[in-house]
Amino acid sequence: LIPHKKDFVFLISVCIGAVLNVVINMLCIPHLQAMGAVIGTIAAEVSVCVIQIFFSKEDLPIKQIIVKSSPYIVIGAGMCISCRFIGAFLGKGIYTLITQVISGIFLYCTGILIYWKISKNTEYLEIIKGRLLSFRK
Repeated sequence: LIPHKKDFVFLISVCIGAVLNVVINMLCIPHLQAMGAVIGTIAAEVSVCVIQIFFSKEDLPIKQIIVKSSPYIVIGAGMCISCRFIGAFLGKGIYTLITQVISGIFLYCTGILIYWKISKNTEYLEIIKGRLLSFRK
């Protein structure tokens, strides 16, 4: 938005997101604790995204972006579900959190690498390979 001189739209979208976050947090946190904060944050981020997409639809190929993003969303959802199962199985605690973080990173990165390999998207694989090789020097 900013490169297209739509600073006001950007500012308004962020302010709406902030207000929405505060309102939802005030309503949800007393009843749902941390999950209420999660709901408020996600709702605010989605509202900012929707407003910005609406005002950028002439400048961006929205359908193409959604199609290209969908595999990453599916992989992320699979990672999220796996981490939730780990939490349900292991219960609450620091070791559970560490296990969820490590397994989430592993699952997401593995899923993306498999997707890149299947889709023959070698551009990102070459970038990673180059970066890894630069560490050897």
